Amino acid sequence: MEFNHNREVMLQLSKGKMVFPYELEESLTLYCPQENIEAIDLPLITDHLQHMLNDYVPPISGPGTILLLLPCTKAKPYTISAEHKYINRFLFEEGFEPVDDAIYPQELKEQIGDQEMHLLNNSILKRKNIYIHRMVVSDLPTVLVPYEYIYYYQDDLSVFSRYDDPGLFEHRGNTVCVWREDCSGIKRGKKYRWGPLEKSAYVKVHNIHAEAMAGVLSKLSTQYEKIIAYVTPKMTHRSFLADVSEKKEVGLPLFRITVNGREHFVGVNDLHPSLVKIIPSWKELSLITDNLRNRLGFATQDLTKVKTYFATGGGIATGLVLPETLSVLANHLLDR
Repeated sequence: MEFNHNREVMLQLSKGKMVFPYELEESLTLYCPQENIEAIDLPLITDHLQHMLNDYVPPISGPGTILLLLPCTKAKPYTISAEHKYINRFLFEEGFEPVDDAIYPQELKEQIGDQEMHLLNNSILKRKNIYIHRMVVSDLPTVLVPYEYIYYYQDDLSVFSRYDDPGLFEHRGNTVCVWREDCSGIKRGKKYRWGPLEKSAYVKVHNIHAEAMAGVLSKLSTQYEKIIAYVTPKMTHRSFLADVSEKKEVGLPLFRITVNGREHFVGVNDLHPSLVKIIPSWKELSLITDNLRNRLGFATQDLTKVKTYFATGGGIATGLVLPETLSVLANHLLDR
């Protein structure tokens, strides 16, 4: 039996990903686009969206305040992921300091170690007259998770550190729920590609994400001097945000062929032009590639090697953690 033939087997794998004291919220295990569609109506999802749209107040606002959007990660809480640790370490090295102590379960110390505990701080970061408020672009239909909600939410261990939603990433080859009657996945060797029903569900949930995110960000935009999204070029997080031209620049798909024909993707910046500054831009990506080639000593003909190195970044993280890419983030935060 292949592991993705059985939802119960998948559920056990998800439970194994949890970090103590967080335990899996089984209603938020979503293994294919169809399950993501069904999750949209869950009270956990609808209540959070309504909170973000109607009641949420950022912990800081005004001149010099930047909303920094970061991608969600497989590891949770997000701050223990290699990617977020690299990014947050870089921000500290650039002179940003937390304005408050972190409030996290003490059990996390056993997972991280004392030397890296400062990287788990989820408060506002400050450098002179610049303030950074961090939020995470989530795969869940909750769409945005403020950093202050990573550890605790509504007086309990945060649900945002207790879910598993790989179901929107077709490239993994196992995001097809073969146990469902509406499965149309196509088997290729040991992996699966999405069929027309998965593709249609993906477009629908993608656009619901984008529309909800646009609503929240447009409402909050008056609280910030600017909104910056530091996201990987080819991933879903950028697709939620990017308009048509921004998608074209980095090679993101504009549509999928589904049971309904050609269905187009919508992004936040389509609905509210230029609301979010998405980085690295295409021009910055070209410069990053050149600088990375020089640092690694690759010849011009070795561009494939450079792109491969960029895709894997450092350790188990992505290209967002490379020095060449982080310098772009610093430029935007500090207006250098």
